[in-house]
Amino acid sequence: MTREFHHTLSPLLQTISAQAIVKVNERLKLGIWGIYIPLKDLFVDDKQINQTLTKLLQNLVNYCIKEVMKEMGVNGKQVGEDGYDYIFIVDGVEYKVEFKLIAGTDSMKASFATGNKISALKDEDGNSIGKKSPLVWSIKYVMGDDNQLTEYAAALVNCDRFFNPNSGWRAGSGKNDSYANLNVCLNELLCLDILYGVKHKAQKYYHFLPEAM
Repeated sequence: MTREFHHTLSPLLQTISAQAIVKVNERLKLGIWGIYIPLKDLFVDDKQINQTLTKLLQNLVNYCIKEVMKEMGVNGKQVGEDGYDYIFIVDGVEYKVEFKLIAGTDSMKASFATGNKISALKDEDGNSIGKKSPLVWSIKYVMGDDNQLTEYAAALVNCDRFFNPNSGWRAGSGKNDSYANLNVCLNELLCLDILYGVKHKAQKYYHFLPEAM
């Protein structure tokens, strides 16, 4: 399906996302790490099972992203700096991009990415003082019991182009809540490119929903 994008990087990240997901499934099918049981079964007693599984998958996804970039001859690299994970150079312009992998659970429908609470820190004028790059590339996944990613969504969010002060990184208020979510308010038009998946209008925020491949 052809999509209209607002950012120069979006067509490239759309292709990388799609090809990386295919490679991830190929490696999972081989029983990576020597594990053939459902990976979710490893964490049945973990109260943060989705976060734990995502951390486990993150290294594999990044490996496959780098492999795709090499095969495509992409001018860029993984850097893992504080605030961004990849650098891409397109038409002589350098872009620093934060990459996030997130589980596609019902509780995370409105989240385009998760991070620590530092991501949501703002100064007295409401400007972000976190170190994260304003460009956030997110992949949201759904994993079946056969360890295959059955659905996914991908997006590029440009936080510099938010016009609604309620869009952006927002931290929970609970004492034990150490995470922040990246939310995008309705009618934000220029900050969001959906590379794959569904953008659904909910009550306050867009929902970022995976779909079958």
